[in-house]
Amino acid sequence: MLFGSRSIGSWVYPPRVRNPCPYALTRNVVLAASAGTGKTHALVGTMLNLLLGATGDHRGHLREPVPPGQIVATTFSRKAAVEMRSRVTVELSRMADPGAKSVYDAWVADALASLGHPAWLPHERAERARAALHRGGELRVSTLHAFATQIVKTYPMEAGFLPELTLLSEAEDARLSELATERAMVAWLAEDDACDSGRRKQARALFDALGSFAELGDLVRSVLSRVAESGGRASDLTLPLGDAERVERTMNEVVRLASYVASNDAAFEPAQRVVLAASTADPDALALATHAFLGADYRKRTEVAEQFRRFRGAMDGKTNEDRGALFARLWLRRAELSRAPEIARALLARCPAEIDLEKRRENVLGFSDVLMAARTICQQHLDARKEIAQGIDTL
Repeated sequence: MLFGSRSIGSWVYPPRVRNPCPYALTRNVVLAASAGTGKTHALVGTMLNLLLGATGDHRGHLREPVPPGQIVATTFSRKAAVEMRSRVTVELSRMADPGAKSVYDAWVADALASLGHPAWLPHERAERARAALHRGGELRVSTLHAFATQIVKTYPMEAGFLPELTLLSEAEDARLSELATERAMVAWLAEDDACDSGRRKQARALFDALGSFAELGDLVRSVLSRVAESGGRASDLTLPLGDAERVERTMNEVVRLASYVASNDAAFEPAQRVVLAASTADPDALALATHAFLGADYRKRTEVAEQFRRFRGAMDGKTNEDRGALFARLWLRRAELSRAPEIARALLARCPAEIDLEKRRENVLGFSDVLMAARTICQQHLDARKEIAQGIDTL
């Protein structure tokens, strides 16, 4: 996407506002294409036309060359940023030689012709390219994170931090978030709220169902990471319904599979125990037998054994023992699952608040927070947004 404070581009124009120059960039442009189809080639060509002055304004007149420092190009990786800058430099160097040819000569000629401007002589093109090369170090080509980091460091107070803001490495950010999440969970589980003893009981049930504090922490951090990647908030998560019914259906599948395995392999005792426990309708016995069945080491090379391993592998848990233990606990507590999503969402919303509080207390910002902080600055602080836009012609 290309846009800016004065040059906002698109290659597609409605008939009534069509600009004759394809590189005039008077509206936003989104260039969507699969890998290897030439997106970087197109972006480099657009930057070269801007740097040389081979573009038109909204009136269809030839523009002056855009200073390199007013062009911002962002990518998702450092490697791509280096490659893009290198391509621009290489092509400018070729154009700076009156006798050399560039793959983008046609782009320049096309732009000039669309404006009714005569083609540049070789020495004219070379002079413009040399001028751009002279200030080439000012060209702002970087990763999106690097660009956002520059904004946050320039306007830390607008993001809610003190001027001497420290940016954490990814490892430091992960460690701080882990400790803050643990504190939030401890406070949540230990909270003595007489007004909502049922909620407190449900919170403890959630912890007990997962089996350990470490497993609860791992699950919370995993969900929070996915929420952050989507740009959403934990408090906005949609609550799933029917968890108790799904556990019931899964137990029925476990019993069916155990019966199938037992009928084909009478020597596999864990399967026999599940069948027996299911016939007694004893929940505790069935949970104990299911735990042993799902956690068992069953290595036979038969179709029945393969079906059993596929079914078990699709269940939650890091190991077979974890899968058996976790499902057994969920089965015993299935009646308490109706409020579990609400309790889990409240816990997930509490953890980011604790992480944010700790970062503000320490005046640090994590790698994963930079984009959100930059967005907050640009959306909520008009003066900062204007200052940022004044230094950018095309982004």
